[in-house]
Amino acid sequence: MTEEILKKAIELEESLKNDPRVILLNKLEEEMSNDEDVMRLSYIKDVKNDKYNEMKKYFNDDSEEVANSLKEFYEAKKELESHPKVKAYLKAYQEVRMLLDEINRILFEDYNSSLCKRD
Repeated sequence: MTEEILKKAIELEESLKNDPRVILLNKLEEEMSNDEDVMRLSYIKDVKNDKYNEMKKYFNDDSEEVANSLKEFYEAKKELESHPKVKAYLKAYQEVRMLLDEINRILFEDYNSSLCKRD
């Protein structure tokens, strides 16, 4: 039984590697990772996120300092996510995420149902 499950898992892995959605996602990820503008925007977003988290350590959540740093982080994140390569990647990621959710549902539906029935 274990050997059969291992074989099926390997088949699933191969199917996923060859799925056009996964191939596209990997291609877009590589393109995005090699784009200097995307890397710059990502760095800025990370810096703004770090600043926001630091502000939360020292000021109340409703303080002007926290609000300003949150706004700066939000704007940096929005600018990053508006970049054409990032937008394409996020769209492809959503497609792959839906595929993986469906696989998860199929694989574990019976298990999840039995857990719910125990209550």
